[in-house]
Amino acid sequence: MAGASIEEIAGAAGFTRGAFYSNFTSKDELAVAMLDDHLARLVAGESVLAPTYDFAVHNRSDIVRPIDPDRVGDYSREAWLLTLGAYFVLNGFVGPIVEELYFRGYLLPRMEWMGRWAPLVNVSLFSLYHFWSPWQVFGRILGFGPTVYAVRWKENVYLGMAVHCTLNTLGVVLVSGIVLGRT
Repeated sequence: MAGASIEEIAGAAGFTRGAFYSNFTSKDELAVAMLDDHLARLVAGESVLAPTYDFAVHNRSDIVRPIDPDRVGDYSREAWLLTLGAYFVLNGFVGPIVEELYFRGYLLPRMEWMGRWAPLVNVSLFSLYHFWSPWQVFGRILGFGPTVYAVRWKENVYLGMAVHCTLNTLGVVLVSGIVLGRT
């Protein structure tokens, strides 16, 4: 939005520059209004996957909606490539590395007083930390548990990072294949 003019933003929404200024004083005010609505929806537990904005109504009730897999083609291939590129970097590397540094590099050594139960408690906390996907709690514990025991046994957090990044990257590749196959 920073590089776009008011005319471009208004035109993309199907409105004039005057219509934009009748609702907002600047692009910053628009961004704050959109962020405010986005955060309110997150707090309310609503999906915030695909941004939209209803300038005509200006009640901000439809700023975000979930993406219908059958409508993937509604977005440009360039938009998907940018989104999937960010998804690859954040979910394939940044997220897993940060999680491993915290759960296995910081927390696990401080749980040694639990003895052989420490890795099981650690992977259980890790699984519960992913609260947005409760249907995967037991799968994460069973699937990632052996890795946590190996990290503890070898005293090497890099092992956990490698496994975690590999698994997440496989997920990103699968999602990317599905999305790009529909664009």
